[in-house]
Amino acid sequence: LASDVSADSVTIRSDGDIEIHNRIEALNGGVTLDSGSALQLSGQVDTTAMPVGGTIKLSGSAVQLSHEELLTSGSLLQVSGPVTVDGNVLFDTGDRQASMTGGDVRFLNVIAGTDGVGDTLRIDARSAGIGGSVALQAAVGSTSSQPLLSDLNGLRIDAQEIELNSVSVTSGDVLLIADEIRLMVGEVRTSIAGDIVFDGELLLPSGDTSVTSAGRV
Repeated sequence: LASDVSADSVTIRSDGDIEIHNRIEALNGGVTLDSGSALQLSGQVDTTAMPVGGTIKLSGSAVQLSHEELLTSGSLLQVSGPVTVDGNVLFDTGDRQASMTGGDVRFLNVIAGTDGVGDTLRIDARSAGIGGSVALQAAVGSTSSQPLLSDLNGLRIDAQEIELNSVSVTSGDVLLIADEIRLMVGEVRTSIAGDIVFDGELLLPSGDTSVTSAGRV
């Protein structure tokens, strides 16, 4: 897209690449970006004008998020496809805690950094009332299950509930803040520098659990 888009709802589907470097705003519905190949986003996707039904769904064989903000007001935010994070990326499903509910966040595939320089992911599902849940269903960074992925340089999640797979971060913190934090695979690591914080009830999987911090735990 060569310019900003503002419409009741936005759906873009392509068998090829989709590349968007501008703002997308949905005023009365959701946003769906569905690529049969690579999906590249830098800018902002905003559905906060629609308290219910302002879902954001992204999918592609490779999803690159560069200095991106994705904002809903209590609606689901879902990403399907391997994700690379370039720079600071924000997912906010509670309209900066102004909505009465926080929307859920779902990453269905792996998440990795791009070049190891300031690649951070911030997920905020808090609200003025009940927060949303966050599920990272595959590895984040270079873990034992995905050794070829690049680490993020920081991960922070604020939610009512968090469910996540293995996490590896280099030169940054892992901050997990929720009433309930569930590790599906017991491997959380920071390298070179970085604290690991679990702020909430921590539920561990059966078997071995490894928490390795270059800073404090």
